[in-house]
Amino acid sequence: MKKKLLSLLMAALMVFSVAPMAACGSSVDDISTDPKTINVKIYKAGYGTKYIEELKKQFEITFADQGYKIKIAAHDPFLMGSAVYRSIYSNSGIDVYFTSSTTAETGVNGEYGQVLLDLTDNVFNKPAIKFDGTEEDKTIKEKMLATGWEYEGASWEGKYYGLPYVYSTSGLVINQKQFKAILGADAEYPRTSDEMFEMVDEIQATYDTHFKAPFTFSLSGNNYLTGAAVPWMIQLMGRDTFLNYMAMTDAEGNWLRPERDASGKLIGGAFEVFDHPALADVATNIFRILDWNTHTKNAAGQGFEAAQAQIMRGEAVFYFCGDWMYNEEYGRFGQYTGDIDFTKTPVISTVGAKLFGEGTSYNLSAEKADDVLSTIVKYVDQNLAVEEIEQKAEQELSMDLATADVEAVCTARGVIRAGGGAMAHIANNISEDKKEVAEAFLRFCASEEAGALFAESAYTTSPWNTSALKDSDIKYIASVANVLSNRYNVETSYANKGYKLALGLGAGIFPGLGEVWSTNFYEWAGAGSPRGDGVKDGEVGVSKYDEEGKLIAEGNAIYRRAGEAMAKYLYDNAYNQVDKKGWRAPGDID
Repeated sequence: MKKKLLSLLMAALMVFSVAPMAACGSSVDDISTDPKTINVKIYKAGYGTKYIEELKKQFEITFADQGYKIKIAAHDPFLMGSAVYRSIYSNSGIDVYFTSSTTAETGVNGEYGQVLLDLTDNVFNKPAIKFDGTEEDKTIKEKMLATGWEYEGASWEGKYYGLPYVYSTSGLVINQKQFKAILGADAEYPRTSDEMFEMVDEIQATYDTHFKAPFTFSLSGNNYLTGAAVPWMIQLMGRDTFLNYMAMTDAEGNWLRPERDASGKLIGGAFEVFDHPALADVATNIFRILDWNTHTKNAAGQGFEAAQAQIMRGEAVFYFCGDWMYNEEYGRFGQYTGDIDFTKTPVISTVGAKLFGEGTSYNLSAEKADDVLSTIVKYVDQNLAVEEIEQKAEQELSMDLATADVEAVCTARGVIRAGGGAMAHIANNISEDKKEVAEAFLRFCASEEAGALFAESAYTTSPWNTSALKDSDIKYIASVANVLSNRYNVETSYANKGYKLALGLGAGIFPGLGEVWSTNFYEWAGAGSPRGDGVKDGEVGVSKYDEEGKLIAEGNAIYRRAGEAMAKYLYDNAYNQVDKKGWRAPGDID
């Protein structure tokens, strides 16, 4: 098989769910000063712009008697995170922002001070407003909590500063046409990581016949491999430990500090989260995805638009992305939209080994343990109760299962990586006259009717109407809605928190690799300690295949060796990052 050529020069990778961060544009918006007209600006990304036009139209009908109006400013592809805080701080005149990658903590206690309006009393503790102007029965806070999602970026210290407007996630995009052509019409989507990589081997073995690569991705610009890495880390660490990891704190809230004992072991609080075995397991599987023999040509150097084009055209079978991809691509590749489908990221197979493998009460082989895991996941995906899952799995597997172990699989499968933290905010410097209009608009947007209008306009699920798209005729959209409707789902953001946020470290989920973790995974494997039969001089990445596409003797062990070395690097470099920034006590950071 012809080996794929890779570029050695890669741009820095931003690990956000929708688009890379950048400075806000320099254009000045035409601002309305009418006290009954609010100026609204949106982040133009995967959900398009049609939804804001539709919401404006209906809002002005609903509030015609009050004379409320909305003036939509020019859409901005860079209106994210710090660009929003800067815009408010600079008195831009924008009253309401629909954006992404913002957090209440930073918008209240960040470098610009409080720039986000407190929405607790006048929005969240009041009911949503329906299209006929009447109020719904429940408060917006009650509605949001009923979804089971925490939307942690919306609140800080018990108060709310952002209204979620997207119920989003990332997962595994599958070109179902190529999937069935290569693996068979009856083949089921992978439910565990080992099942996925077994399929990768099978697809790879047919490359000379089908000329389809197992994976595509982008390491230049946007990257969505967090759709795999974040769920896998939470499945192995647990949610609380993962949040400590992202905050660089320990379970007691102590901030990580650069200290070592006499033997050189890191001891300065919170370093135990960087000594977690999950890091090596997740890194191992990331290296398997990044095998330079199993992805499309030029994947390492292309942008996400090129990667999405490849999965749409069927040049690859698997691609980690999110619900937003359909809206981004149906205009370019409408003829292929029926070929793609969406499923949850497969559960990392280490979960099965820990619950059912050697050394447990079941003492099963790795292969059998993964089979048990996959079988339970199948019934979790059917949204059954634990008792029914246990009964069906036991019958299919002809074995007894402990209820606690079934529940553990339900928890693992329920992990959802929050998709971008899409929030609507009101500027804290809004005038008193306009504030009443803006608050009414957010309450209007939180209604079930507005949720359905948004979902139909943006081809994604709204937190205010999660069932609107479950019966969609578009398979991809219906599959996303089905994933998001599962009773076991618990979303988790991977936004910087705590000490990591205070120090201003990069947004990468692997502190120490900053914002370029996937690129560095790729390049570091070629130049660092995991070199071996699968890596040749002057190349990057790891592979278990030789130049003819045949398996090398070391096989999957090369990924494990690379993963363990990367975990050690992360552990050591966490010290270096904190030491380089200069450790300060929490009270010493503004």
